[in-house]
Amino acid sequence: MIERASKTETSNTLAAASVATWCNKLIPSEGDLLSNHERTFHAPATVEAIKLVPAGCKLSQVMPGYGSNYRRLVAEKPSWTVTATCYTDLIHPVEDRILTAREMARLQTFPDGWRFFGPRRGGVGKRLVAHIFAQIGNAVPPMLAFRLADHIKAQVFSTDAPLSTVSLFTGAGGMDLGFEAAGFDVRVCIEKDNFAAGTLRVNQQEGKHGQRHDYLRNAAILSEDIFEIRAKDILRAARLSGRRIDVVIGGPPCQPFSHAGTREGRSDHRGLLLDEFLRIVCDLKPNCVVFENVPGLRSADDGAALKYLSHGLSDLGLAVEMFFLNAADYGVPQIRKRLFVVAHKSSRNIGPPRATHMAISSTSVPGLFKPYRTVADAFAELPPATEPGRVAEAISKTIEERKRKQDFSKFLKRSTTLHAEAEEALQPYRRHLSRSSKMPATDYAAILLFMLTNWRQDISSREALQRFSQEFDLDLPEKAFEAIHFIGTRELAQSGYIDPAATASSRLRLLKPFKAS
Repeated sequence: MIERASKTETSNTLAAASVATWCNKLIPSEGDLLSNHERTFHAPATVEAIKLVPAGCKLSQVMPGYGSNYRRLVAEKPSWTVTATCYTDLIHPVEDRILTAREMARLQTFPDGWRFFGPRRGGVGKRLVAHIFAQIGNAVPPMLAFRLADHIKAQVFSTDAPLSTVSLFTGAGGMDLGFEAAGFDVRVCIEKDNFAAGTLRVNQQEGKHGQRHDYLRNAAILSEDIFEIRAKDILRAARLSGRRIDVVIGGPPCQPFSHAGTREGRSDHRGLLLDEFLRIVCDLKPNCVVFENVPGLRSADDGAALKYLSHGLSDLGLAVEMFFLNAADYGVPQIRKRLFVVAHKSSRNIGPPRATHMAISSTSVPGLFKPYRTVADAFAELPPATEPGRVAEAISKTIEERKRKQDFSKFLKRSTTLHAEAEEALQPYRRHLSRSSKMPATDYAAILLFMLTNWRQDISSREALQRFSQEFDLDLPEKAFEAIHFIGTRELAQSGYIDPAATASSRLRLLKPFKAS
């Protein structure tokens, strides 16, 4: 079993470690086996689209109007913010595919030996959720949590003794890993999501029985609704023999406060989780509270949510400090800005931990900061991603087909001008259209117009078609309108919109208005 480092060794060794060293020192992978490193199967059309995206750009910059927003990472720079939905858009800096779960975990500085439990993709009602990717994207980077915890322990507690800690909304355990690496003792983890709780239990058991680590060794993992949890339940599970809880850490779901979420604040039912967080803190009366959330919390409800939290903590006799931390400033290879509220009983302000990294420029003071860690640093020493299994491939094909249909539908719904153009062009030929077509003629015409305008960019139709041919390596017919017909048939048939055999003659008549010179 890996022995937990002393305070001096932890501060000096872990703080100076590279991303790869950090990820292996905390919890090494088991032999040559690296979990959660399976690549996603991509349909051929998706691969072709991904190939178009240069480093640091989005697909929408290359193909305006395309529904998917793939973004290719730059190897020499930190990653964009890793979120719960990044499994749909972050492209590997070199390979033409989206990231694996393990690569996302590296960007979040999770240990290589920390295994994520649950299906990579799965349906919850009508909403598609990638459970493992969501666990990773929603987590606090362990390296950032470690630096904050190390700072709090030195400034507030000034002790090497383990500090009993309760973790609320634990998720995949990112904050807990960082705090335990700094010498805190997590006694209770509360996480309602069964897959995230499964991740905690799997790693806890592997640590106990595999002798690879001792993280969460003393933690009771409660997979229960926080609305039903009482302070006496937490104290019973913590097994502290009458001793009080030293620290409470956690961050409720950020969607009610995030600019990418609902922004409904406490009007959203998830916003009420802030009340539950404060209720448990008031009942436990710890010496320190660490709250994490998105920067948008400051402006949610015109600041009322943050004021509510601050006043509630102040009423407990705690000094409340708030600061924004960028994970990249503390060695995480990712631009990730988050709000932290730290409430404590120290008689002086502790402030944020000192930054260790920065974006180095010609005006930077040499030796004062290290340069930001990059995507290349994060992926160093990672083995090649494994091929997708049969089940994953079948699921991915279904998802790709559904996604293409959704992309086209979204474009058509918002392209009212395009619809009007198509409607006008179709009027002389409407009576000739086959009624057996699977989609309205206006939609079909709109898609064809979209494909042309998407590639024209102030060039002739012939040049647009030549460019399309080169990009997708297609042999197109010589006549422009026949080429458009060929492209439309290929794309719509692949998307499942039309039966190419059943509607061929009607499509040919339909295309006559779009004949290009």
